[in-house]
Amino acid sequence: MATKIHEDLTENEKLDTAEVEEKEQQCAPDKITKLKDKVKELEDENLRTHAEFQNVKKRIEKEKLQAIKHSHEKFSLDLLEVLDTLYLAETAIKDEKEKEGISNTIKKLENVFKKYNITETLYDIFDPNDHQAIQTVESDKDAGEIVEVHRKGYKIHDKILRPAMVSVAS
Repeated sequence: MATKIHEDLTENEKLDTAEVEEKEQQCAPDKITKLKDKVKELEDENLRTHAEFQNVKKRIEKEKLQAIKHSHEKFSLDLLEVLDTLYLAETAIKDEKEKEGISNTIKKLENVFKKYNITETLYDIFDPNDHQAIQTVESDKDAGEIVEVHRKGYKIHDKILRPAMVSVAS
C-alpha cells in the first residue's frame, strides 16, 4: 500500500509539474514582454542619468573657468585706485627724476593689468555699458561723444571692471 501511495504521489507530482510548465509556457510571452519593457525602461533611465551627469559636469567646469577668469576682480579694483593715485602724482610732481620713477611704476602696473586681460575702455562715443556720464557739456563735438575723461574705465576680459567717468557732449 505504501508503494501505491508513493506511485500516486509521483504521478500527481508529474501532473502538477506538467500543469506548471504549461502555465509557464502560457505566461512566458507576457513575462518576456514585461521583462523587455523593464529592460528598455532601465536603459532609458540609465541614458538620461548619464546625460544629466554630463550636463552637470559641463556646467561645473564652465562655472569653475568663470570663477578662475574673474577671481582677481576685487584685487584689481583695489589696484586701480593705486593707479589713479599714481596718475595724479605724475601730473603733480615737477621733479623730472621723480616723475620718471612714477611713470615707470605706472608702465609696470599697466603691464601687469595686460597680463591679466585688464584693458582700458574706449572713449569715443558714450556707451552706458562702459561709461558713467557725470555731466553733459556744450561742445563742438557731436552729441553723445565723450568730451573729457575724469576717471579711466577698465574691463577684465569682456566684463566691465570699473566704468569710466566721463563728460559727454550735449
